[in-house]
Amino acid sequence: MTKNVYSTDGVEPGRFRPHGRVEYEEQGNILFTKAWGPFNIELVTALETLVKSLFPVMTSKGKWVNIAVFEESALASYEVLGTLREMAKLVLQLNIAPACIAFVFRPEVEGAKLMAPLFEKYVNDGGIPCKTFPSSDLAEKWAMSFISQAVQ
Repeated sequence: MTKNVYSTDGVEPGRFRPHGRVEYEEQGNILFTKAWGPFNIELVTALETLVKSLFPVMTSKGKWVNIAVFEESALASYEVLGTLREMAKLVLQLNIAPACIAFVFRPEVEGAKLMAPLFEKYVNDGGIPCKTFPSSDLAEKWAMSFISQAVQ
């Protein structure tokens, strides 16, 4: 199977360089994400550019989910979180949103305990079902339940 991997590194930076990095990998109806923080607003701007091109591709496959794993650091400002909330609203308006987003915050990730409930709250407030997990196995099981609901 050919892997399609997309990264915020490929997005032309604006006036300031993004801090952090996000990488997406398509695997059928699952979009796996790896995110290395800490994150600044410029990273979210680069992410929005990537989302607008990649989410329609995922939507063309039918119901899909996003599983995002944080690496090294999950630290982000309230400005970044608010922009993520608005991006969630936008992809819902454009009918290109995932059925859910499962965030993985392993305990060794800097800021995991602090940031996990904030990421979950802001994405849920944006209208996309979201839940945080300490491991990928639990996140994948929960997210896959959204796809299996579509099959029934």
